[in-house]
Amino acid sequence: MAQNAKHGRMRMAAFCLIAAPFLLAFPLRYWAFHYAGAWFVSEDLEPEHRQAFLGLMHLGLTLAVSVLCFFAASILLWRDRFYPAFSASAAILFGLLAIPAGIFLAIGLKAFLRFG
Repeated sequence: MAQNAKHGRMRMAAFCLIAAPFLLAFPLRYWAFHYAGAWFVSEDLEPEHRQAFLGLMHLGLTLAVSVLCFFAASILLWRDRFYPAFSASAAILFGLLAIPAGIFLAIGLKAFLRFG
């Protein structure tokens, strides 16, 4: 019985990680368009170009967070033995995508710490 409870908690945590990017998308968008300063997108750009770059940076940020959450969720699902072949292949795919996503987030964090 304890084994099933452990797997149930891991599966629930994985599905919460899968839902997290969808729940964070709108707060991240609001933050990017209303509170992010010049470190996120330069204020020297014309307003329409700045708006376009803000949209692209928001898209990149959302995709990076999504990939990292999906990678962690696929690892948890694989450990839970939830469709093991699918979970393992998803973990490999999202693991490969997590490398550039982590680099993107690291560059953003470095810019925030330097210019924020």
